[in-house]
Amino acid sequence: MKKGDKMRKLRISFGMENEDLLSAGHYGDSAFFLIYDFYENGILEFIEKRENITGESLHGDFEKFKNIINILYDVDVFAAYRMGPNFLNIRDKSNKIPYLTRTRSLKESIDLVKNNFEFLWEEKLKKLKA
Repeated sequence: MKKGDKMRKLRISFGMENEDLLSAGHYGDSAFFLIYDFYENGILEFIEKRENITGESLHGDFEKFKNIINILYDVDVFAAYRMGPNFLNIRDKSNKIPYLTRTRSLKESIDLVKNNFEFLWEEKLKKLKA
């Protein structure tokens, strides 16, 4: 990195069931979201916990998709154990990157994001160019 360059950062949201486990259900059905900033040098910074205030709705409901996007307006990556029917809407109709962890462990999911920072950064650049 050259002097004056800004460190690359991704803001990641984990859809949670409790403080340790990602939601077993769909991302939009998470009880709350834990927001972290991941920096290219491996530093991780907890930002905040955001409640999921979308309420009950049918799976794949487009309004729910829009509500989640609004709740997580400043997030780059939606990290989840399982995505629901709105997975394609997140990927194709938003500037967000859906990322499946395939583990419910928050610790393991954080490690996966750290190990895949470059891939996720490239996905963010693609979204910015679209």
